[in-house]
Amino acid sequence: MISAIRRVVEARRPVAVRCRGNAGFCRARVDLAGGASDKRVVIRLTDTDLRLVSVRPNRRSLRGAYGLAGHRLRAGGSEYVVTLDAVQSTPRGSYLAFTFRAIRGP
Repeated sequence: MISAIRRVVEARRPVAVRCRGNAGFCRARVDLAGGASDKRVVIRLTDTDLRLVSVRPNRRSLRGAYGLAGHRLRAGGSEYVVTLDAVQSTPRGSYLAFTFRAIRGP
């Protein structure tokens, strides 16, 4: 009973990952293994000028096996938040690579 409650709590807790890179560019890896249903992901950005430019799976077979919704910046642009759905049969070692680049105005 207690382990079932822990699984439910863990499923609702957001996943937090850091974006790694240098000035004007960073990439974050989000694990897909085992699937996810309405999993909130928080990506901590290295710069408030960074904006999402691409999301790519590490395997071709993952195309169409996941969905992203609710994209938004928060905390003054230092965090990117997205909701992730992925099929439960997603194999180990599967991930999405989120790429961010600096968007500077004139």
